[in-house]
Amino acid sequence: MPRTGSGEHGPFGSRQVGNPSTAKKVTVTNHGTADLVINEAALVGTDRADFTAANDTCSGQTLAPADSCSIDLRFAPTHRRAQRFAADQ
Repeated sequence: MPRTGSGEHGPFGSRQVGNPSTAKKVTVTNHGTADLVINEAALVGTDRADFTAANDTCSGQTLAPADSCSIDLRFAPTHRRAQRFAADQ
C-alpha cells in the first residue's frame, strides 16, 4: 500500500533548489503473519534523483511478523516544481 507524506509539502517541507532537507527516517514494519523478505530497497519514480538514501537496514533482510527496519531519506530538489513523496509497503 503506498504511503505518502502528509501536509502541504509532505514530510520534507518546502525546499529550495540546492537546499537539501535533513534526513527523515522511513520505517518498514511487517504487520503480516508471515516473514517479509526484502531483497532491495530502491528509490523509483520520475523524481528519484532528488532523493538519497542512507543507513539502509532493510535491503537483504527478512522481517519476522512485528519486526521493523528503516532507511534515512534526504530530499534535495534539482529543479523547481511540486513533487510528492510516496513509499510502497
